[in-house]
Formats: sequence, C-alpha cells, structure tokens
Amino acid sequence: MNRTIKRTIALSFLIMLTACNTVAGIGEDITASADWAKQKIGSPSKTTEDQQNLAPQADTSSSAKVLQ
Repeated sequence: MNRTIKRTIALSFLIMLTACNTVAGIGEDITASADWAKQKIGSPSKTTEDQQNLAPQADTSSSAKVLQ
C-alpha cells in the first residue's frame, strides 16, 4: 500500500511538471504572437499619419476650466 502511494505521488509530480512546460510554451507562443501583432499595427501608413495631421485638435484648456 505504501509503495502504491509513493508511485502515485511520483506520477502526479511528473504530470504536473509536464503540464507546467506545456503552459509555459503556450505562454511564449502567445507572447510572440502579440509582439508580432504590435509590430504590424504599430507601423502606421502615410495615409494614417496624414489623417491625424489633418484632424482638428480638441481644445482641452476650456474643458479643464469648466471642470474646476
């Protein structure tokens, strides 16, 4: 009986170690995917930059005075 318990505990630890490696690998994959997406999204085209330059800027000073 004691031998069976020790084997069960040993097997449980092996399964947990395997699960940790799998979860860590998935986390690295997700991080790599997020970094790739940030690089692709982070480089705006010239048309986006032109649109931002043409957009009217909001005057935040008047709204700050109202809130005070």
